[in-house]
Amino acid sequence: MADRTALREKVKRIELAHRHCRQSLKDGTFKCTNREIVTLVAHLLQVDHGDYNESIAKALSIQDLAGYLPETYVKKTSKSEKLLHRKGVLSDWADLEGVPQPQVKLRFAKACKACPTFGAQLHVVKTKLTPSAKNTEMLFGLSKTDVLLVHVVSNEVMKKFEIRSLTKWETTETSMTLVFCDNDEVSFTEDCHSQKLHLLPVYIPIAGKKSESFRLFPHNLHVKHTF
Repeated sequence: MADRTALREKVKRIELAHRHCRQSLKDGTFKCTNREIVTLVAHLLQVDHGDYNESIAKALSIQDLAGYLPETYVKKTSKSEKLLHRKGVLSDWADLEGVPQPQVKLRFAKACKACPTFGAQLHVVKTKLTPSAKNTEMLFGLSKTDVLLVHVVSNEVMKKFEIRSLTKWETTETSMTLVFCDNDEVSFTEDCHSQKLHLLPVYIPIAGKKSESFRLFPHNLHVKHTF
């Protein structure tokens, strides 16, 4: 009896994790690279349709596959990229043959949580990845363990700093500087705007503490790195 109860609880937890991750993917609350998109959508096909089926595969259009993803994917991804994604998705789906639904749901949830931006707060900023580079638009992200700089198009993590390596920080009314133990320094300065910028809370878990409120900062920022 106890074993059956434990099994039901495990299945329930897997189902809840699957639903949460599936909705997060659809809502675009975390960002996926092309490779991650292929892997995740293939798992959802296995969940929804079972083992690879040639007739179902032929009937699946790029619009059908885009239905698993946020609207920004539909708008910003070219048709040629979508066709490549479709080919990769169908190949990965075929590789999942024989994996039962509860197991594939668990794999899907784990794959989502393995994405670097899963659970991260993401904000659009201007940044220089090198001192000689021009300011470019990036996503500044905060996860439980890292400070991230993410490419706005490919969603690849361009730079990552471990939060536990944070050694000091400096703030003013319009700027914030983070200094890490490897001497990487990240400076954020308020963008020039005529209107008052909306402030967003940032929570950085400091080593030895579960979490603490770090700083409110504007959502439009210039980011400068000193290496």
